[in-house]
This record gives sequence, C-alpha cells and structure tokens, in this order.
Amino acid sequence: MHARARLSVRWAAISACLASAALALAQGYQDAKLLPDDAAAGIQFGNAVSASGNVVAVGAHLESSAGYQAGAVYIFLRDDEGWSQDAKLTASDAARYDEFGYAVAVFNDYLVVGAPFDNAVGPDSGSAYVFRREGLAWVEETKLAPSDAQSVDQFGKAVAASEDWLLIGAPQDDDAGLDSGAAYLFHRDGSAWVEYAKLTASAGMSGEQFGAAVGLEGDIALVGAPQEDAGAAYVYHYDEGEWIEESRIAASDGSSDDRFGAAVAVRDGVLLVGAPRYDSPLGLNIGAAYVFQHDGVPWVEVARLTASDAAPADYFGGAVAVEGGYAAVGAHFSDAVGVNSGATYVYRVAGDAWTEEAKLTAADGELFDWFGAAVALAGGRVLIGANGDDEAGVNAGAAYVFALAQQNEPPTCDAGGDYEVECQDGNTSLVLDGSGSSDPEEDALTYLWTVDCPEATFDDPSSPTPVLLFSEVSPCRTKCTVTLAVSDGVNPPVSCDAFVTVVDTTAPTITCPPDVEIIAGVVCSGLSSWTP
Repeated sequence: MHARARLSVRWAAISACLASAALALAQGYQDAKLLPDDAAAGIQFGNAVSASGNVVAVGAHLESSAGYQAGAVYIFLRDDEGWSQDAKLTASDAARYDEFGYAVAVFNDYLVVGAPFDNAVGPDSGSAYVFRREGLAWVEETKLAPSDAQSVDQFGKAVAASEDWLLIGAPQDDDAGLDSGAAYLFHRDGSAWVEYAKLTASAGMSGEQFGAAVGLEGDIALVGAPQEDAGAAYVYHYDEGEWIEESRIAASDGSSDDRFGAAVAVRDGVLLVGAPRYDSPLGLNIGAAYVFQHDGVPWVEVARLTASDAAPADYFGGAVAVEGGYAAVGAHFSDAVGVNSGATYVYRVAGDAWTEEAKLTAADGELFDWFGAAVALAGGRVLIGANGDDEAGVNAGAAYVFALAQQNEPPTCDAGGDYEVECQDGNTSLVLDGSGSSDPEEDALTYLWTVDCPEATFDDPSSPTPVLLFSEVSPCRTKCTVTLAVSDGVNPPVSCDAFVTVVDTTAPTITCPPDVEIIAGVVCSGLSSWTP
C-alpha cells in the first residue's frame, strides 16, 4: 500500500465538442488527465476503469512491480484541490502474468479486481480480489475463486459490484460446451463473501463466451454472450432468494458476428449493450450500442446508438456506461485525431429520445492511444481509459476525466417585496414587479402570477410586471397574498410570495349645513342646528 501522494493534474480544454444549449456538456470540459506516480512504459494503465462518487479505480493489467505483468490497480480521489492518487494495489499473492486489474469495479467502500490469468487452481483459471476501504487504507479482504473452477476458465475477466453482491464472469467456462462461459454471483454475509449462484445461458453452446461482460444493479444482473451468433445478453432478476433468468435480449437488426454483448451496463433501470462489430452501409465494424428499458415483464429495445461521424473499424460500443440519463460509448479505434487515437461519445435522454451530445477526444490525443478502451460514469463525470497513451512511455496509458454538463441551477424568484396601495373607490390598481427574478445560466424565464383575493384580477398574469386590479366591491381595507412562479424551462417552477395591502389614508371630508356655526375644536356630530 502506498502513502497517499498528490498527483500533478494537468488541466486543459479539449478540441471541438458538440454543444446543445443549457443541457450540453460544458464545452467538452476535460477535468483531468490521470497518470500513476510510478507510470512506466507498457503497463497499459487505463485498460479498465470504474468510478463511484469521487472515487476512481484504474487498472494497469500489465504493470510488473509485483511480478512480470502481474498487474496493479490505482485508486484516485477527488477533493476541492482536484484529483490525487490515493493508493496502488497489487495482489497479496501476485504472480507473473496474472494480469490483476484486467477488470475493476468500485462501489462505495468496496473494490473488486479481476485477475483472469491467475493460476489459482490451474493455468489461467482466474481469480478475483475484494478490497475494503478502512479509514485511509484499502485492505485486501478476500480472494475469490469459484467452487468448480477449472483451468482456462478466465474467471475475473469481467466484474461488477452493487450493494452486497458481486458478479464475476468466466467466459471460458465449459459447462455447456467449450468456452460456453458462465458468471458467478457472490453475496456478502457479514465479513465473508459467499458463492451464491452460478449463471449460465439457458441456450448455452460452445464458444459463446457468456460472461465476457457483466453488469449489476440491485436485483438486476446482466451478462453478455458476444459470440452467440450476432451476440446476446441475458437479464436475471433476484426474487425470493433466487436469481432467475428473466430475458434474453438481442439487437433488433443484429447480424452474424456483431459481438452484441461485448460490453454491457445497467443503471437506473436502463440496459446498455455494445455491439462493436456492427456493420452498416457506411462500412464494416462501425459499431453500435443498444438501449433497453423495462416494459412490464419484457425488456424493450428503445434506441440504437451510433456515432454521428461513424467510420469503418471504429469499434464503437467496445465499452459502455450508463447513469443518470447519460450514456457513454467508447470507440477506441476511431481515427479522431490520428490512427486508432480513439474517441468517446456521450448521449443524453430527453423524453424517449437519446441524443448525441458530445464527441470527446483527449486534448493531447495521438495515434494508437485507444482513448475509449474503457469508460465509466459517476458523479456527473465521464472516466475514460486510454491504455495506449505514450506520455509516460510507449503504452504506459492514461485515464481522463470529463465533466458532464454542470447542473442547471433553478432560477431565483423575486415578487418585488410587499406592496401597499391607496384605495381609489373601485378603481384601485397596482403594478407588481417580478423583474428582479433571475436565472444563473441566464435561461429565458416565464412568469405566472396568482392572487388569493377573489375580488382581485390581473391584466396579464404572464407578464413580469402585471397590473393587479381590484373590483368595485372591494373594501378599502384589504390584504391579499400574490404568488409569482418563475420557470427556466429546465427545473421545476420556483415560487415566491408578496403581500398587497389596500389602505385608506385620506381624511374624511366634513360637510355641515350652512346655518350651523362651527366653533374651533368642536366636531360636527350630524345635528341639523346648534346654538351656543
């Protein structure tokens, strides 16, 4: 475990990004480029990434400090000063060629790391390690291997974590035939992680590699089987103590070898599945990603995402992430700023439509960086691996953090304060002033005034400065509450109140008959005559 060390973070603005009014990405804002403090050529830092809140885990599966290509994982934290390296993790029993860090998943205070080429029970049988955060340290809690592990299962090639569950893929498992694949669920029981279920495809066959990609959220598990003809993914649901296969999903327009299921993600009840070898009239291996949502019992394909500037051999969909109405899709072989420099596309859902909001590239991107080889979404940021980046040496790798659109702040409502108006015998009126209302992003505001006095009306309740009118039957001493609601068209309307008081401060006029003598200091009391 390394002491926490401040990582020098280089801030930069990236090249052109798509923008769409207030909800666009903040001009493609590159928050940071992350490099480990002991970066070295060939470690491929960024081959796997995961994020949870302000915690980021980045795999470097070919790092060799614990043995040649034994692998390592780096943890970064974000605070008010930026990003810093928090820890470097290696396996307690690290060995050559284990490739610890091939897959990573961080969730709250837990981290699971796949080492698919570990010889736990035989060559390349694979393993996974669970770390728990204790104070400022990450402690290795356990090493996992399935109860029926076999050589070359490659257990740990894909990992996912959610609450008290872990889902770990073993795509070379042979239960339903050679390399048919499997995925294992482990449940936390106190401080122990217990193997709970082994998942295999109901129609599993040789070579399908079920478990090559996995996703997990709550009671939903998603497992990709990219070699099943055009590819498929299987959805499981936890119900009354069992994980039950709920649905097999596939692309509506899939064709042979699309590799649908090569990358999967599930969050907020949305499934995102990559098909990096999807072909279109534009060329081969352009790639696509498919969005599925739950409609009663079945999962329904609601969108197919493709890049607006799709090109052959981009492999768009090789990495996917979804969270909070955003989707991130990696195209690590895109020639955006050089051959195979890579790109990542960000989409946002509005209503039922998913719209491309930005194409992200590194500010210092170069050929063969493979930017987009891994992607993650968390806390309003996109984390992108570029394991071919050469800043610290050939294929030393890097990871980039981009800020999503800053949250659109609600407007400030100002009804102009409390008002007092003189009674005008049935012609009482008052101009209200809501023009002090404002919006942080300077979005155009709409106004709506209401009043709780039945005898009062507005000439135009949608004006920032309407006239409030009182009817002839209105008494001269009235107190009303006016309410202004302002909306920026993005956030819910914000309301504010003001009091309106109608007063009568004009002294009455006294008229007496002409035959009455008025004596100073005496008030006429309505007598028709008076003699002193």
